[in-house]
Amino acid sequence: MAQSDVFIIAEAGVNHNGDMDLARRLIDVAAEAGADAVKFQTFTSASLMTDAAPMADYQRAGAEADSAVEMIRALELGHDQFAELAAYCEQCGILFLSTAFDIDSARFLHGIGMRRFKIPSGEITNAPLIRRIARMADQVIVSTGMACRTIPRRRRPPISGPWTLCGRLSVTLSAGRTTPWATPSPWPPWRGVRR
Repeated sequence: MAQSDVFIIAEAGVNHNGDMDLARRLIDVAAEAGADAVKFQTFTSASLMTDAAPMADYQRAGAEADSAVEMIRALELGHDQFAELAAYCEQCGILFLSTAFDIDSARFLHGIGMRRFKIPSGEITNAPLIRRIARMADQVIVSTGMACRTIPRRRRPPISGPWTLCGRLSVTLSAGRTTPWATPSPWPPWRGVRR
């Protein structure tokens, strides 16, 4: 990718709700919309939180789950499912990406051929995860969405290879339509700051 090129990543995240048919539909819609990649989230609920983790008010209001870990567990896909989604992306002509929230997930994703990784903004200070990903990846994208403003200014990510710092620009994929929207952000207008 040349430095002036725009690379569009459709954020599927956990919007599949644990349903593989819906996950494939998200890939279809992203490919139809002309995105370069579609990105999911790979994690194990046990590595993200304990059974005692409380639910946020907004989660409690609309949740069918009784606990935060139960809610997250319902959104978790297994390694075989992600391998299937990666193969489906290849069939559809769109790059498969998934954000790894832990080292084991990063190793798995690398093992199925993923070479471009995105560091989730909530993990921007997780140096062991970032270092491990940086050793495996051809390119690292560092998200700033949930990070406080001073973190990227105070510390450079521990990455020696190519990396990109990105702010927030989102596109909602729904019922075959795309609706672009930018979320308000205290960040300066990043244009893909590269090392």
